[in-house]
Amino acid sequence: MEVFKQHRTVDTHISLLLGTGFILTAVKKWMPTSEYIKDHPEWKRERHHPLFLVVGARKPKGAQT
Repeated sequence: MEVFKQHRTVDTHISLLLGTGFILTAVKKWMPTSEYIKDHPEWKRERHHPLFLVVGARKPKGAQT
């Protein structure tokens, strides 16, 4: 199976959620901590670009799905 990567900006993701009526409840970019890097030095280069974007969002009460 071939996987196609599609890189999008944070702005694109947030705008899509807001444009479809979602309310953002949280936004978090995960990066390895300094302590984690001590135990796993191979992750040091990942401090410059977050690996994960975690977004919390919900539809307003009464909104159609």
